[in-house]
Amino acid sequence: YGSFNHFIWQFTQYDTIVIPIKTWSDVRATIPQSDAMSKALKKEGFKFVGSTTCMAYMEAVGMEVIILAIVGDRKLFGS
Repeated sequence: YGSFNHFIWQFTQYDTIVIPIKTWSDVRATIPQSDAMSKALKKEGFKFVGSTTCMAYMEAVGMEVIILAIVGDRKLFGS
């Protein structure tokens, strides 16, 4: 793979995944890419890397971005 960076980004074809949603209840805990990442990391000997953990990592480092389609709906943000 050459680097951990190269290994990880292969699951998104080296681009950020944009996931549009209409409501917060549309947010999923996993996506097929996080499933594949988890499986590959386990194959490489990593432990405690389930798909939800991989999804959280992807969100944290900007590999995946969730965009709320209802822009300006203050009820969703508790205002």
